[in-house]
Amino acid sequence: MKKIISVSSIMLFLFACSTISTTDISLEPFGYSEDFETNELSAWATYPLWQDTAFDPNMLVSTIVPGDSNLSIVLKVTPYTSVDNYAGAQKKFDIYLVSESYIRLRYYLKTQLDPEFLKIRLAAGPDGEVDYTISNPVTNEWTWIEVTYNDFVKQNPELLSGKIKVNALAVLTKFTEADPAMPIYLGIDDVELKGARKVHFSFIEPEMVNLSEWEPYIPKNHYKSGETFVLKGTWPVDMDSVTLIITSFTERENTIISKDLNRNDKEWDTEFELTFPEGLYLATLEAYKDSEKLSDTQFTIFIKPDNVGGNHPRLWFDEEGQNRVVSRLKSARFQNVKDEIISKAKAIREEKPIDSIVYDIDQFPGADIDCVYGLQNIRPWFERIVSWRDGVYYNALAYNLLGDKQAGEYGKKLLVKISSFPCWLHPWWKERGRHIYYPIGEMGMSLAMGYDLLYDLMDEKEKEKVRNALREQVVEACHKGYVEDDLVTNNTSNWVAH
Repeated sequence: MKKIISVSSIMLFLFACSTISTTDISLEPFGYSEDFETNELSAWATYPLWQDTAFDPNMLVSTIVPGDSNLSIVLKVTPYTSVDNYAGAQKKFDIYLVSESYIRLRYYLKTQLDPEFLKIRLAAGPDGEVDYTISNPVTNEWTWIEVTYNDFVKQNPELLSGKIKVNALAVLTKFTEADPAMPIYLGIDDVELKGARKVHFSFIEPEMVNLSEWEPYIPKNHYKSGETFVLKGTWPVDMDSVTLIITSFTERENTIISKDLNRNDKEWDTEFELTFPEGLYLATLEAYKDSEKLSDTQFTIFIKPDNVGGNHPRLWFDEEGQNRVVSRLKSARFQNVKDEIISKAKAIREEKPIDSIVYDIDQFPGADIDCVYGLQNIRPWFERIVSWRDGVYYNALAYNLLGDKQAGEYGKKLLVKISSFPCWLHPWWKERGRHIYYPIGEMGMSLAMGYDLLYDLMDEKEKEKVRNALREQVVEACHKGYVEDDLVTNNTSNWVAH
């Protein structure tokens, strides 16, 4: 589980304590390695991109050689006509390659064709595409490749700056006139990169964590409006000033605070009162020498709302809002809404008695079933969890808004029972290293509403069971996939909202 940087499957570590001297920016050594043995893609995506990175059934972590227990990226490319086809994988970075840098990895091309090339490609910012090309690469066996900074320079002699800015790393292979009857498989494993990154501010206060796929550091504590925020740390950069800029996290053009830090020997510090509204903010520290920016470091500040606990209902409406909704449901105008809630709640109770609901999700077929186009092979699971979702939701509405005690008892028992099940996710996703799928998110919203509206019917043990289930099955599962693993590696996917 990739909670912070220093973990086994994705590492961000320092090779030395000294900074790397450059003419315009201060760098420090950076290292990355990944062997994919956690069964997760770890923020790798297809190159070129699949139509939607968050739902790409052709790219997973698996075994490319039958009988081999080694896990790696396995990308399947199906040629649809006999034209040039490409297979590739990519990962975003924010680093530099310098004189001592290298990229090492293993690849496996499972094909009956002769590939034209295999490239190690860098998305190199101002330098554009920077390629190291291997012509006629080996096929049908694991093959090591190591490319150094000097190798890139030899094939790209226009690189003269002494460092290469790397925004992404890609592995790409080309097959001319591929055979539509024969899919192509690309395996990538044991990736290791040694490079450099901008020197980060070293926080003394507040205590921070850093997720490996995201730039901003995250304070371990949340704050309340009116509290004093104390910032202190060191920055091993030859600089003469440090500036702090705080903006809204979503409206970066809206600067809330801009101030200089104080210097106290080797430490830099400042403090200020959090007078701005509740919400999430982005703070940026910038180091300068003679007005030239040398480095920067980002972190977040979350000002939490007061008095959010212990009041129910609260998700859609408070007690006053609840009374207003109840009053409207008694009117002729909303008689059809009232009738729909009553009829759906009753129909579910009759069709799905509590005793008939059992845990059997682990009996559904796993990753070997075909689920490339549509949900045909997982539809029984889909229908199962939708019935659970609606059973809790409509019976909770019937109880809380219409006073149906029978509906309330059914909704509570169903909610508590579902919360005792060890896993809600279909095995097809779980075996592919995924932690959640959008119907679980939708179900989680309805179950959270059920918890809110049925709150007074549950004892403390039941409430705790429901809270634990929602946290583990929905919140933490979503966090593992979409945050820690950065499942959506671009900003154009309709999965971003998950």
